[in-house]
Amino acid sequence: MPVIQRKNAVVGGAGNSCHTPTLHLASMNGQAASLAAGQEGLLTHDQLCRCGYSNEQIEYLVETGRLERLERALYAIAGAPKTKRQVIRAAVRAVGPDGGASFECAAEVWGVPGFSTLPVEVSTPYGHDHEFTLGKLHQSCFLPKEHLTVVDGIRVTTPARTLFDMASRVPWKRLERAANSMLAKKLVTVLALRRMLTEMGKRGRPGTRRFRQLVEKLEQARGHAESGLEADFQELVVDAGVPEPRLQVDMFDDDGFIGRVDNHWGPQLVIAEVDSDWLHTAPLDEEADALRDKRLRALGYEVLRFSEYQIRQRPEYVIRVLREKLGLKRSRGG
Repeated sequence: MPVIQRKNAVVGGAGNSCHTPTLHLASMNGQAASLAAGQEGLLTHDQLCRCGYSNEQIEYLVETGRLERLERALYAIAGAPKTKRQVIRAAVRAVGPDGGASFECAAEVWGVPGFSTLPVEVSTPYGHDHEFTLGKLHQSCFLPKEHLTVVDGIRVTTPARTLFDMASRVPWKRLERAANSMLAKKLVTVLALRRMLTEMGKRGRPGTRRFRQLVEKLEQARGHAESGLEADFQELVVDAGVPEPRLQVDMFDDDGFIGRVDNHWGPQLVIAEVDSDWLHTAPLDEEADALRDKRLRALGYEVLRFSEYQIRQRPEYVIRVLREKLGLKRSRGG
């Protein structure tokens, strides 16, 4: 930020006044610039005051284009990159400490693929007292502090609360995929989703019924996709109209525990394993997989293995093999 020297500046008094003497703005600029550097170029009015700027000086910075006023008490340093993160940070800071990024915006902050942070959406408890211009504001009658956390410096709804909120408007398939992605990333557990349902479901909120269906399906499956590749395989199966398998099923024979299989079709005695490119490739891994597959086949199971390349680059082959082994008719055009 440029050094500013102004004559006849207001001199602040003692106590909690924001006004400070006009002096040595070079050092104060350095303090403000350092603070803004860790906040995507953003500064609040209180932070500027603590850095030594008076109200008059702040207004002068705005008038001369050195600061851009984003909200009533929120500013961006001129020239700071206009990134998604800056936009989200600004919106979250503008609503105060009781709010955070929410809905699809929160999903992207959490790294869930397929969602966008724009337009920015934030949630606060009822009572936000001024017009909000930096995105879409949701005022909730129940948003306890436990439903908020901080991710990379951005206050955001927890994964469980994010899924609950999205259940009211996100298509079922996208909601289910978002849940599986969060489970695979170990951001949330099925138990945490059940607790969120217990806490929020009593209040008759939109989306409660669909969120209950989601939780019950995950509980019934007794498992979930444990990686992004497994989630992609699961989506491929659903999109092709192939019956959904049980996920992460523990298998046993007379000698004891065999292992946990990725996908299990019990009635058809079919198991499908999903092998990433960086796992299951070492000689010892291949030997262990072969021994496990032999024990599973001894129980009467058809054991299929699909590579990451096949799932990502040859999905039609994967579906064709699955349909054949599951005894399904070929789909039209398949």
